[in-house]
Amino acid sequence: MDEAMQESTGALVVAIVEDDPRIQQLLLAEIQDEGHNGVIFHSAEDF
Repeated sequence: MDEAMQESTGALVVAIVEDDPRIQQLLLAEIQDEGHNGVIFHSAEDF
């Protein structure tokens, strides 16, 4: 998402660092429900 789109929608891009796929999906769903976007990383090294 580019900066102009972020400003117009107010959406944030949130980094999710979690190794459990169930928790990843739970967090991603909550973030998306609030109108934001999430990017999942499986470890801090991946981030």
